[in-house]
Amino acid sequence: MELQAGVFTKFYLNMIRAGEAGGGLGEVLSRLSEYLESSQELKDTVSTALIYPSILLGMSLVSVFIMLTFVVPQFSEMFASAGKALPVSTQIVVAAAEWLQSYWWVLLLFIVGISSYMKYQLADPIRKKIWDGRFFKTAFIRSNFVE
Repeated sequence: MELQAGVFTKFYLNMIRAGEAGGGLGEVLSRLSEYLESSQELKDTVSTALIYPSILLGMSLVSVFIMLTFVVPQFSEMFASAGKALPVSTQIVVAAAEWLQSYWWVLLLFIVGISSYMKYQLADPIRKKIWDGRFFKTAFIRSNFVE
C-alpha cells in the first residue's frame, strides 16, 4: 500500500500497521471501510446542501448584471429627459450601469483572475491549510460553527 504513492493517506497506512501489529487487521479494515463510507456520505450531504444556495447566488448575480446592463440604461434616458437632479444613490446605480456597459470585460477578467489565483492557492496543501485557517478565523464561522 505504501508503494501506491498518493493513493492512501498516512492515517490509512498507520491504521493498517497498527492492525497488523496488534493482530486485528480484519477489524481495522472494517472500521476503515465504515469510516470511508461515512466520510463519503458526509461529502455527498454537504455537496447536496450547497447546490441550492449556489443556484440562488448565481441567478442573483445574473439578474443584477442584466438589470444593470439592460434595464437601468433605459431608465437613465428617461431620467435625463425629465431634467431633474437625481438622488445620489440613483446616480451611483446609473454610473455603475454605465461602467458595466463599457467595461464588462474588466469584470470578466477579474473573475477569471481571482478564480485562477484561488485554484492555484488551493492546489498546494500548505497554502490550502493557510486559507482554511483564515476561513475558520472569520467571525461568522467562529460564531456559528465552532463551539
